[in-house]
Amino acid sequence: MLPNYELHIAGPRIKRPLATQVFTELTKIGLDKNKFFHQLYDVPPNPHFPYAEDTPSIGHDLTDPGFMSSVKSEDYQRIKDLAIKGMQILRDHSLPGIFEIERVITPDSEQPKRDIITDFPGFRRVPNNPLYENHLVWKGAEASLPQNDQIISAIQEILGINPHQIVDFSQNFFVGGSTIVTRVATIYQATANNATTLLERMKQNQATLKHKYAIAEQVCLVAEYDH
Repeated sequence: MLPNYELHIAGPRIKRPLATQVFTELTKIGLDKNKFFHQLYDVPPNPHFPYAEDTPSIGHDLTDPGFMSSVKSEDYQRIKDLAIKGMQILRDHSLPGIFEIERVITPDSEQPKRDIITDFPGFRRVPNNPLYENHLVWKGAEASLPQNDQIISAIQEILGINPHQIVDFSQNFFVGGSTIVTRVATIYQATANNATTLLERMKQNQATLKHKYAIAEQVCLVAEYDH
C-alpha cells in the first residue's frame, strides 16, 4: 500500500544550533524529513485569473515559519502518535508550532466519515484551513528553478486560475544558486472533485509547466495546542 497520509509539523524561525538539536530529537522519534523554509509567498489576487471557485479562506500558516518536519505513512495511528510526540518536542523547547495531516487522494478515494480532531485531546483546530489542495512541485539547484512570476504566469495561462501560495524548502540553513531547493506552488480547493480534476490537467501539461510532479490532497486537520 502506498503511503497516503502525510504529517507536517511546522515551527518558527530559530538559530541553527537549536534547529540542529530539534531536528535530532524529531529524527529519533521517526520524523526524519526536516527542512527549512526559505520563502513563503502569498500570491495576490488577480482580476483576470480568479482563485479556485468557492475556495475557503486562507491564513492557517504560522506567521513566520522557519522549519518543517514531515513523514509519510499508510498507518494513520503512526501519523497520530508522531504528531503528538513531535509537537511535545517543540513545546519542550518553548517553540510555537502547528501540525497538519493530509491524505493523498485520487478520483476513487473514499472520504473519511469523521472529524479527527477528537483524536487529539489538548489540541484545537486552526481556523481558515483549506479542505483540499493541489501542489505543483519543482526541485533542483535554486538558480535553475522557475521564478515566482514565471510560475504564476504559467499556471494562469495554462490552467486558467491563480495559485494561492509559493513556498521554498531546503535541507540547508542557507541557500545559494547551487543549493538544492524544493519549490511548491499550492492551489486551495473546496472539493475533492475539483482537486482531482485539476490534478489530471496538471499531469497533462507537465511538459509545459515543467514541474517534477503534481499531487492532490485532502487536508484532514491543521491543529495547535489549545493552551
